[in-house]
Amino acid sequence: IRESDALTLFTIALILFGGGTLLYFLSSITAVLIEGDLQFAFWRRRMVSAIKRLDNHVVVAGAGRTGMFALRELHGASTPMVIVEDSPERLEILMQEFGEDMPHVAGDALEESTLIAAGIKRARGLIASLHDDRDNLYLCLTARQLNPDLRIIAKVYNTLGVEKFRRVGVDAVVSPALMGGRRMASEMVQPEVVSFLGALLSSNQASLALNALRIDPDSPVAGQTLRNANLRSHTNCLVLGLKQDNDDYQYNPGPDAILQPDTELLALGEPSELNELKSLLGPIR
Repeated sequence: IRESDALTLFTIALILFGGGTLLYFLSSITAVLIEGDLQFAFWRRRMVSAIKRLDNHVVVAGAGRTGMFALRELHGASTPMVIVEDSPERLEILMQEFGEDMPHVAGDALEESTLIAAGIKRARGLIASLHDDRDNLYLCLTARQLNPDLRIIAKVYNTLGVEKFRRVGVDAVVSPALMGGRRMASEMVQPEVVSFLGALLSSNQASLALNALRIDPDSPVAGQTLRNANLRSHTNCLVLGLKQDNDDYQYNPGPDAILQPDTELLALGEPSELNELKSLLGPIR
């Protein structure tokens, strides 16, 4: 074989092998991209389906410092929830802490479509924890229009604007600065009381809890007095208060207090005892 022919054959082989290598490289990159997109699409579809199946859940808008504490408490209490957050960095932190299957919507909570995607029309509550009072106010107004029966809790920085939140139908307003200041003063003056109340309200407290329970109209104790219902002997729970409709709590009710249907009962006890009381206050099986 002449030198020119050998060089030609070498060039042809180099082109074939080089082209094949390049084609293999490009096909591998394409496969990785397509598989990644498909995996994300399947995961996204599974997330949307999971949110659509939720009912009577809590929507938490904003996963900043305050929102994260609220999320941890709700998660500790096994409360179904959907998180709305538009920051990819915060969503990454959320998935690292709560898992990739934690229901969430990546989007602007001020958009109606985002709230609808989070199931706001089927939700029982909204925690508005955005960074600006005006954004929280607009969010609460939008949410109230989408779901008139929603219980709305809003975070505020400026306590002078609380009345505006009340006017748009917010059920409770929380000021982190005000609550923090009160907590610090109470820790200084009455640390034992604060420690006891904190333990009752903590979702991680296993030995004792304070719960509000509703008396079902079909409950066997509905219409009876506290004396006749004898809840303490049946469940060992301590009844601390009764509340009917929009009235204030009647604290430390006497033995002649009547357990009216749909009354809210405030009880103190161990989780297992509270579950027994909840069953007793429910309808007859």
